[in-house]
Amino acid sequence: MDGKKKFILDFAFDQFGEPYVWGGDGNDKWDCSGLVLGCLKYAGLWGTNDTTAQGIQRAFHIFGESVVEADEVEPGDLVFYGHNEDSIVHVGICLGNGIMIGANGSKLRGGKVDIRPIKYHPLPVVAYIDPVIGWEKKQKV
Repeated sequence: MDGKKKFILDFAFDQFGEPYVWGGDGNDKWDCSGLVLGCLKYAGLWGTNDTTAQGIQRAFHIFGESVVEADEVEPGDLVFYGHNEDSIVHVGICLGNGIMIGANGSKLRGGKVDIRPIKYHPLPVVAYIDPVIGWEKKQKV
């Protein structure tokens, strides 16, 4: 596993069980993009101001070269949900074996950072992105 992806996962697991708060970006409360941004920053992979799930997808989807096929997803890759690539509404971090960790605002299960099947979200997966490849490509643009 890439060292930066290990940092992403370590940070995410350190937040496990913390509450979901819309707009949360730390201090023991997170929303989906806030958690992913915290992980990316911890791994040294962030440098833009758009802090939404859509913004993260745009920042790392460099010329399509960072897109990962579903059968090639590795722990630490990012998973994006939405109607299409122009309407991303949720993001999480892949753990492998069809599961992800993320800040999930479910009314039924209570909102918190937890582990769920990747297919849990009512909207489809739009893309899987390798943030390390995306960051490296972005630095060369």
